[in-house]
Amino acid sequence: MIDHDTALANRATVEALVEERCDYQGIHTFIKVLVDQESIPIDFATFLTCLRLAETHGGFPPLPGEWWLSVAQRYDIWTDIHGREDRCPCMTSNSRREVPL
Repeated sequence: MIDHDTALANRATVEALVEERCDYQGIHTFIKVLVDQESIPIDFATFLTCLRLAETHGGFPPLPGEWWLSVAQRYDIWTDIHGREDRCPCMTSNSRREVPL
């Protein structure tokens, strides 16, 4: 069980949106967050999967199905939001662009 007070005390600060060029899938998008003075990249697919989880558990009103379909296709997360993982074989950073927030 997650302690509510601890979770709130560890709230992340969003630092930037980062895009990396990928030879397999084009562009990978990450959200760079600061947690307890440590900078952590979170891939956009993980963020969207968390959003879907929160939605399905009533964390906020449902988003339109067409929106989810568009997002799933654009970010190749269809399998992620349905409980399976397919990850890109890209392990190198050919091109990185960081957008401060």
